[in-house]
Amino acid sequence: SEISRIGVIICNCNTEISSVINITALENYMNKLRKVVSVKIFENLCQQKNFKKIRNWVKDNFMNKIVIAACSPKTHQHLFERIFEDIVDRTNIEIANIREQCCWVHQSKINQIDPSLSLEKTKLLIEAAVERVNLQKKVKVKRVEIEKSCAILGGGIAGITLALNLSRAGIKVYLIEKSPTLGGKVARWHRIHNMGDCSICFISELIGELANEKNIKIFTNTEIKNVSGEVGNFTINMIKKPRYIDVKKCTGCKQCIDVCSIEKPNQYEFDLTNRK
Repeated sequence: SEISRIGVIICNCNTEISSVINITALENYMNKLRKVVSVKIFENLCQQKNFKKIRNWVKDNFMNKIVIAACSPKTHQHLFERIFEDIVDRTNIEIANIREQCCWVHQSKINQIDPSLSLEKTKLLIEAAVERVNLQKKVKVKRVEIEKSCAILGGGIAGITLALNLSRAGIKVYLIEKSPTLGGKVARWHRIHNMGDCSICFISELIGELANEKNIKIFTNTEIKNVSGEVGNFTINMIKKPRYIDVKKCTGCKQCIDVCSIEKPNQYEFDLTNRK
């Protein structure tokens, strides 16, 4: 296995670190850690003028893993990864947030805390990051072919609109609705506010557009059984409930309602009445 040669970078963040922590004492402590080859202090790590210096420092010391003691990875991780692009794998970069988690919360003037305690906490954070990156293994990047498609769960107004937009962008859409019809709750409304139109008229127009889109396949009366796979390659198993009629032959004569002997609460009337 590859021998870890770890470099530790301490960013002073415009003296925000050194104003609370003894940065020289921190550097001396880091140099004594196992597997740490070199420690470097930068006033502003995120400034572009330092990028070349950092890359040369890594190459000169033959380092393959980096610990960055600086600010939050949520704001600067993408920048740090770009600095080490092509010389250190992104999985071998670890960030210790010593600005927010040590300096800002332990400012002695505000919280009246002994600065030496802030230094001890900083040592622990960086030491933990060193141990973590030491055990880190390179993650292989896997490239797979994916189908340019999307499954939308729910055939309400939001699902219909999204399906139309994706289809027109050239994406294959599978629209899955658990009830027998599309439209959701909007289809039950009398009128739509500020539109001056009945809701069913508006929904019918959208459903007509759905039917004319070649990139959209509609599954009504269908529920999801399970979802498996990974990002870019999912498989969805569905259960389609029977309608007990031949949809292609149905003329809407309602004779099937007359002979049906089963009644259940009518969800379209908020369960106040029964329907067959």
